[in-house]
Amino acid sequence: MEAPEIGPDLSLLKGLKFACLDGCGYCCLFQPDVDVKEEKRLRDMGLSWAVTKSHFSGSPAIKLQGKGGGCTFLRNGRCRIYPDRPHFCREFPFHVYLGERVQVIPNLSCRGLWPDTESNRKYLTPPQSAEDAARPFVERIRPDMLGSPKETFRKFHEELEKNGTGCPKPLLNKIAGAVKGELTEYRGIASLLEFSWEYSGEPLPPNEIADKIRGWEPETDLKEEAVLGATDALGLENPADLPIYVDEKLDWHLFQVSGNRIIHRKMTEKGPDRDADSMPIDSVPLAAPDEEAKALLSEYIDILLKRDSFYGYVAYLLSEEEFENSLLNAYLGTLATSILDLLWRASMLSKFEGGGKKLGRRELLNGIVFYDGDILDAPALGEFV
Repeated sequence: MEAPEIGPDLSLLKGLKFACLDGCGYCCLFQPDVDVKEEKRLRDMGLSWAVTKSHFSGSPAIKLQGKGGGCTFLRNGRCRIYPDRPHFCREFPFHVYLGERVQVIPNLSCRGLWPDTESNRKYLTPPQSAEDAARPFVERIRPDMLGSPKETFRKFHEELEKNGTGCPKPLLNKIAGAVKGELTEYRGIASLLEFSWEYSGEPLPPNEIADKIRGWEPETDLKEEAVLGATDALGLENPADLPIYVDEKLDWHLFQVSGNRIIHRKMTEKGPDRDADSMPIDSVPLAAPDEEAKALLSEYIDILLKRDSFYGYVAYLLSEEEFENSLLNAYLGTLATSILDLLWRASMLSKFEGGGKKLGRRELLNGIVFYDGDILDAPALGEFV
């Protein structure tokens, strides 16, 4: 087997531009971990009160305002400790993922990565290539950081081999690429889901699997599947655990599933507004993407397939299920549910705006902005640093 790369993979940054948008503050809605040096620096600055260990990671982190608001140092859209902000804040919207190699992954929920779609914006930093924007912190990445993640994946692949449920990664990528076109249609998503649930044979050549998907007659109620996925993602009680959507005007929005309704509130630096509007969750249609939206969706699927963290997410799910499924089925099923979740979120946002049953490129892009940070926050074998 060919040895995995050790140097940082920057391929996901190619062709992207980045500009920090004045008035956005999306990065300030996350709760950043602080390392030992950063915690000491804050303590020396008399700011130890701002660090909490009540964080899902168990590591020291910066406190948030109120119940799930912005960073405690955020005031009127500006950071009060900007020159001394933690490394997470400096590097956003880029994340360093350690798996079998080091990969730098852009967070497409940041509207600063879509500067060509944002007109009449004021920039805190001028537009530049994502590779140039990420270059300053790539230098901190050391080959020895890969020791523990590589061992984790070695054990994972060893378990797959023992159970006879593995699939070589190059073949897995070719199969996923072959069925990618089916995922821009709801019928194809349903077919791929059912295939992932029912197929029990050896991995077939990519074209044969694609032909099986095209010939499948799905019976799955996709709307029901979408609602289940939305309830898992948006049904959490603590607002701090919910994903935040930043709209085109750079306003912040929180959506929460409660019972059979979707509750919508605007977000402020101190947390969610009390005023809310809502709609029945069953009223959200699965809006059909038009041709421009399909082209963008196809590009986004390519990005997911190239992300090492997506493979790490599938590996985590398989490990949690004690390898009851095959890697092929888990990978294709996770890909299908991910795209269904994205399309449902795009449809939901469009519905709240008074949209119809079609998704254009704009509506799908909004769905990506709402979804991408959430999939990057999903648990995965390996680690983000």
